[in-house]
Amino acid sequence: MWLDGDYEQELPPTWKENPDFEPDLPFYGFDEVALAVGHSDRVTGHYSRWLAERHPDPDSLRGPRNALPANRKIIAPQAWRTAIPEELYPTTFVAEKTIDFIKKHGKSGRSQPFFVQCSFPDPHHPFTPPGKYFDMYDPADIPTPAAFFHPKEKLPPNVAALHAERDQGKANKTGQRGFGCSEEEAREAIALNYGSITMIDDAIGRVLNALNNSGLSDNTIIVFTTDHGDFMGDHQLLLKAAIHYQGLIRVPCIWSDPASNRKGNVSSAFTGTIDLASSFLDRAGVGGFNGMQGLNLGEISDGAPGHESMVIEESQRRGYMGFDPNFRTRTIVADQWRLTLYSGAAWGELYNLENDPNEFDNLWDDPGHVAVRTEMLERLARRMMDLSDSSPLSIGHGP
Repeated sequence: MWLDGDYEQELPPTWKENPDFEPDLPFYGFDEVALAVGHSDRVTGHYSRWLAERHPDPDSLRGPRNALPANRKIIAPQAWRTAIPEELYPTTFVAEKTIDFIKKHGKSGRSQPFFVQCSFPDPHHPFTPPGKYFDMYDPADIPTPAAFFHPKEKLPPNVAALHAERDQGKANKTGQRGFGCSEEEAREAIALNYGSITMIDDAIGRVLNALNNSGLSDNTIIVFTTDHGDFMGDHQLLLKAAIHYQGLIRVPCIWSDPASNRKGNVSSAFTGTIDLASSFLDRAGVGGFNGMQGLNLGEISDGAPGHESMVIEESQRRGYMGFDPNFRTRTIVADQWRLTLYSGAAWGELYNLENDPNEFDNLWDDPGHVAVRTEMLERLARRMMDLSDSSPLSIGHGP
């Protein structure tokens, strides 16, 4: 918990138990906040009040029980044609609140800098793009991802466990964790996700127009990114899990700075969410604090080098995929390699991402790659030491 933020304020039960609840301000540093808590047409928080102001019975629009008839049999799990229209959907709420702030700031004539986080609940499961976006993409036209066709004999034990649950009819397809899927389920989930993404594209266009019309676009840095991906059929999986395939860990990041002389530059440097805070502070001319480990994304987009490697640390409360509860996963991606360790498991993963972009061939036990595995394990250990928290800074002598 930060001194100015409490995660309990973001949880759906908090808002359900107290319909008039308001988060304490500042909220994680924000002076104003309009929360959209959750995903799909089940979003709560401030969005629920906004929806209630525009519809007499909001709950009659939510969830699969109130879904509209679809023009096809819906195959994908956690998918329905929501009764919430486009103009009342959470994506519209987020865009509208962002535009309201931009207009207000532009009209005020203030030269004071501002920071807006415009965070859309979609794309995410459940898959419920509203209105025209539900049918915008036909699953029959969606190509099956190449990584779907993972040879059965090459499956790592955790993925094999999810496939076995699917094949035995025991897969949990209603929760938050990843599960084995069919080819038809994957293609429909992708089509619906494309619909959600297109709606967000349209919403972002309106936000950018508002920024331009308010006279702020020439002095505003725009950053577009997300927190994680989705398997979307890769390796016959949907949603996400502690399996660090590329579709899950690689995300888009666009840094648009009107002051930059380099436009349309593409960088393959290693970067991550660890770099966001340091980049914002550096660009604003604000000093960071001891222990910040990020680089400057603006400089990297202009050609500066990124990290030598990226480390992903994941800890799971529940046991699944053959692992006991509270298992942990550690991954390092460096050069063309991805190495992953699982607590309590004698096996691991090692992939050559250049020669095997679909991550089918696990080289962990391959005699010809013992030296690479050893080197990557050492790099993981050393990088994790480098990333150990150094705050608070010691200013005296220890024992």
